[in-house]
Amino acid sequence: MRLRLSRYVYSLCCLIIGLGLNLVLSTTGYAKVHVYQFGFPKRHSTVAERARVHQWIPLGAAQFQEGVSIPAYGITIEDPIEEGLLKDFTFCQPVTCHFKFKLNAAQAQQLAVYQVQGLGWFLAPRHWKTIEASMGPSGIAALVMFSPDGTQYLSMDDTSACVGCALTSASLFFQEAADEARKNDFWVYGSSNVPLKKILLNQQTIIYSYQLPAHYPSHGVAKFTGMQADIVNFRRMTVSLAPEDKALAQAILNFYLLTH
Repeated sequence: MRLRLSRYVYSLCCLIIGLGLNLVLSTTGYAKVHVYQFGFPKRHSTVAERARVHQWIPLGAAQFQEGVSIPAYGITIEDPIEEGLLKDFTFCQPVTCHFKFKLNAAQAQQLAVYQVQGLGWFLAPRHWKTIEASMGPSGIAALVMFSPDGTQYLSMDDTSACVGCALTSASLFFQEAADEARKNDFWVYGSSNVPLKKILLNQQTIIYSYQLPAHYPSHGVAKFTGMQADIVNFRRMTVSLAPEDKALAQAILNFYLLTH
């Protein structure tokens, strides 16, 4: 039985991931401007389903600057084309799993580094063990990890080589994507259900934040390759951690900035 793929996206035109993340599969003919619905992700699978699909494979110890090392794991997801799991991981040998990134001692004690096919490497709290992740046939991928009490989360998504997916998903964050999506009659997001604060780091990278009622603030990084790239791609990470873990959230997002 496959992990259930469900909505939280646009009707008729989306890969339904069941992760609370918007990923478009085909958006032709929807140039009307829409309101993006930020929401807190929900779990859609049972413990048994997650245990079968998401196997945690120890990869060794990843090396960071100043001799710091932390555990590394590969997390399997279902193959969207054939029966079985995707588990093509990079095991940590002397010449691999070296990151030019600084973690202090406290962060190193709390974090692990993970690898998921289609999403690459990322940092997350090592005591978080609940994950839902999926990949579509076109390669678009998404995941959500939850804290043990379910009040905090980390999410990622990547549109792979799906141009329509990239333009629509990026349209809320990047004007170039919105203009191109509108020009090609793709679905366009002109606003969101809660205020979205954005800071442009460069033409391809934005950091953002928003606040959902009754939840911790959410902070994220969004990247859009632009129309001149060989592969037009949009990818992002969002974290929602308790205020006392602000430094941890910053480390997680800064690592994403470095590695993606």
